Amino acid sequence: MRNLFFFSILLAGVPARAYDSIRFLEPIRVEGMAKPVAAAASAARLYVVDEKRPALLVFDAAGVLLKAAGRKGSDKEGLSSPRGAAVGPDGKVYVADTGNHRIKVYSADGEPLWSFGTRGSERGMLKDPQSVAVAPDGRVYVADTGNDRVQVFTAEGILLFVLGFSGKEPGRFSEPVRVAVDAADNITVLDRGRIQQTGTPLELYERPANRFVAGFIGQMNFLPARIEEQSLCLGNVRLPLDPATVTQRGSGREVLVGIRPEHLELVPESGLPGTVELIEALGAETFLHLSTPLGPTPTPLVARGPGSTCKHLGERVYVAPCATKIHLFDPEDGRSLRLPG
Repeated sequence: MRNLFFFSILLAGVPARAYDSIRFLEPIRVEGMAKPVAAAASAARLYVVDEKRPALLVFDAAGVLLKAAGRKGSDKEGLSSPRGAAVGPDGKVYVADTGNHRIKVYSADGEPLWSFGTRGSERGMLKDPQSVAVAPDGRVYVADTGNDRVQVFTAEGILLFVLGFSGKEPGRFSEPVRVAVDAADNITVLDRGRIQQTGTPLELYERPANRFVAGFIGQMNFLPARIEEQSLCLGNVRLPLDPATVTQRGSGREVLVGIRPEHLELVPESGLPGTVELIEALGAETFLHLSTPLGPTPTPLVARGPGSTCKHLGERVYVAPCATKIHLFDPEDGRSLRLPG
């Protein structure tokens, strides 16, 4: 059986003019193609992922099939329901080997080189990854679909950081299936089809435009607070506030404070009180999940400490936020209250 297919190809990592030599004016006809689901291109090659066959198909600029790499299996040559592909700046091809819960790396000619990822939910592990993108600096972005997150790796598969968390709240994911980066190494955050912010990972981390973006990259606690005179009142903690922010919002107004776990410090007393409800001891660091009395109902709060942190379930602890690291958001529309500059 002969199958016809057309693709819209995402070209990333090299100048657009490099693709002038690839012109597919007619449908490509390939004997035995079963279910093409993704494509990626370099300056001289087109790569097509066939999910059902399964295989990575390598074409030259004229549309001639050069190689069909892969067969059903989980070994070095094997693939299982692959669904995504991307070409790195060095010409290597990255394939989302969805059914095997890993990313496979091929040479430009379609020879399997190595893979990274195993099934699981821990950081660095994957579950049903359906898309992969490679930034100009070689970082690999993976839509870790089954774990409701995007993970970022080095080209060799070493985890760099994780984007997003599972859930329906702002900034959280529910089975993300596509990820892409542009030639400037920017990330674009969308919510229900609307662009919320575009910037580098550091820009999104340090200056989120709204609550959605703040929860998308890294982890952030959101706490109710109130502006009183020149201070921000967060429970029993008072923090100095920029006079311009006071002028913008007005004294007596309610705000939403965003503070990341790494910007909370465990203190002997005089901080925000909390009761330890969950302890995540991860070796080099420990995450404490607390319940704090900041509103009519207990407010959840996560604090990060060193791996040597020794606390117990039910223990009462105190945390102090770093005043220079807090974010203020409008409690109604979630927009950032940070002033330009």
